[in-house]
Amino acid sequence: MMRTFQYRKLIRDKILQSMLDMGEKPEWRELSDDDYAAALQDKLIEESAEIVLGDKDKLVSELADLQEVLDCLADTKGITREEIVKAQAKKNDKVGSFKQRIFVEVTTLPDDNEWITYLQKHPERYPEITA
Repeated sequence: MMRTFQYRKLIRDKILQSMLDMGEKPEWRELSDDDYAAALQDKLIEESAEIVLGDKDKLVSELADLQEVLDCLADTKGITREEIVKAQAKKNDKVGSFKQRIFVEVTTLPDDNEWITYLQKHPERYPEITA
């Protein structure tokens, strides 16, 4: 038996293949320029819950604010920018970036898929679709 959850989010480039390898059946599409920009905004909100995209000057300002928060957080833990850049490169190597604009609308997973528990814990983000 398979279960279906609404995803509606931009994912990192290599996650799609991982989903397929795990027996999931995602329905996905490559985003247009406009849809990609909107999905990146959603991703930033998802990750930071506070940044809002606007025109370029506003975006630079908001990104500067977000970067400042990230820098301060890293500083409190003794983490250098070089460590962050290295971790970013490692993560991009492992699961990819967001440059391929892969947006999963819905995915259907086998009952024994390890992600079922995570998805069920967040029904507001990943509502299960039942027939």
